[in-house]
Amino acid sequence: MTVAPAGFRATAAIALAPLLLAGCATVVPEPGGHRPTPTPPPAPPAPLPTPASTDWQDWPLTPGNWTYARSGSSTLARFASGGTVHAWVRCDLTTRVVAIGRSAPAADISSMMTVRTSFGTAEWPARAVGGATPGVEAVRSASDPGLDQIAFTRGRFALMLRDRPPVIAPSWAEPVRVVEDCRG
Repeated sequence: MTVAPAGFRATAAIALAPLLLAGCATVVPEPGGHRPTPTPPPAPPAPLPTPASTDWQDWPLTPGNWTYARSGSSTLARFASGGTVHAWVRCDLTTRVVAIGRSAPAADISSMMTVRTSFGTAEWPARAVGGATPGVEAVRSASDPGLDQIAFTRGRFALMLRDRPPVIAPSWAEPVRVVEDCRG
């Protein structure tokens, strides 16, 4: 094995020093003392806005649950959440009349209520009602085929008033039971 002379080793170390120090280099400030700022990566494209559906069957259900009660000569199904009644179906057992209603402030009550089911749309004359739940209700004979459309609609039905948000209620057994009570 041959050993390099001491002078050669010192010369080689001095020659390699810039290369060794280059691996430890820091960013040199630009004139004026500013460091270059890294370019941020491009932002991902914004998602396209989801168009609001014009099909009422795609609208979200009004939050709530149906309950059923019988009291004297009437039966009642209420659709409510947190103590707020959104809609109801009531039967007067003596007259065999079904009232379908929804809550609304008295000032917003129109004379027609739109009822939408998967079978179609109906406009029912409506009257203002007061009491604990002010709103509007449409009175129908227990044999009205529109009540069957509510009973057999696909999953939901809507009770709508002009200039008011719709009540989109699930088609559960409670309102159907009230109609069946009225039919005897």
